[in-house]
Amino acid sequence: MDLFVLRHGIAGTRGSPEYPNDDERPLTPKGVRRMVDQVRGLNTLDVSLDVILTSPLVRAAETAKIVHQGLDNPGQLVTSDTLKPTGDPERLIEKLAMNYTSSSSVMIVGHEPYLSGLVSLLVTGDPEPAIRLKKGALCKLRIFAARYGRCGWIEWALTPKQMSKLA
Repeated sequence: MDLFVLRHGIAGTRGSPEYPNDDERPLTPKGVRRMVDQVRGLNTLDVSLDVILTSPLVRAAETAKIVHQGLDNPGQLVTSDTLKPTGDPERLIEKLAMNYTSSSSVMIVGHEPYLSGLVSLLVTGDPEPAIRLKKGALCKLRIFAARYGRCGWIEWALTPKQMSKLA
């Protein structure tokens, strides 16, 4: 399975009085514009998905919706509590193994440091983050069997700027 790991785009400021509930912090207008550009870049790479799994938090859900609307072959859009910042990576991996083993490509959209820890776990077996995904960054993993621990490798990783330049 190809597992695309996407961190949400640029969002409102954490702790801002405008968003007393952090779960409701949306993408900024700049974050929306950049994500739209980045999706154009993904289309030049012929990224095709069977499913997009997203955190229910507003900034991640908005990011996933932009990908879903802009990608030529986006697949199904599904919200998953396992991708919340407080989610359990083991439960996410179980969900992937139980529901998406027949899928050839899945994208997950979520938050830091959860995503970096997940990538590290799947690539090295150690959940201690060995990488850091910037807002809007995308990492493509090749997973040979969805399981907790080392089960794949990084095929490529792109910064938001690199994705936009592909467009």
